[in-house]
Amino acid sequence: MDQNGQSARQPRFLKWSLVFAIALVANLFVNYALSLAYKAPVWNDFCHDQQIVTPPATEAACVSAGGQWTAVVAPAGQEPPTVKTASGYCNPNYTCQQALQNAQESYERNVFIILVIVGVIMIALGSFVGGGEVVKTSLSFAGSLSLVVASFRYWSSAQDWLKVVILGVALAALLWLAVKKFARTDEKVRS
Repeated sequence: MDQNGQSARQPRFLKWSLVFAIALVANLFVNYALSLAYKAPVWNDFCHDQQIVTPPATEAACVSAGGQWTAVVAPAGQEPPTVKTASGYCNPNYTCQQALQNAQESYERNVFIILVIVGVIMIALGSFVGGGEVVKTSLSFAGSLSLVVASFRYWSSAQDWLKVVILGVALAALLWLAVKKFARTDEKVRS
């Protein structure tokens, strides 16, 4: 008991609430700081919005303007379009949309790599830094959460070989930390 007659031991839910709060705020901080320091590609950097758009009416004009022409094909049993009707339509933003998509994929890959590195660093700090059980647990949990967030952001875009490489590196780092940190503890327990 302390001077106020309260138990010196804190309730477990307070400890775990603090661990979850620190892990959550640490990840929010990292992600928002990253979004300020490393800007995501945006539509207006690649495609220019115009108030009035007159798409090209022919395939040649569409393609030469960087668009994508989609031919209109008559359903079975119906006559094909005549000269008086449109034979297709143009997506004038096709080329700029492709450039934006490529930039977004590159950006998400880079953010993924950064978040994985930050996550492994937080787990390492949680394993080796002082500050008590709550700080160590919070940092380790924050690092694990960073790995999960990174995976959700990029996983669907990553190529299979890259997924294997990244998972292998992360697994090796985590196993190394586990052996390095807990091998001594296990030896003490056995003694």
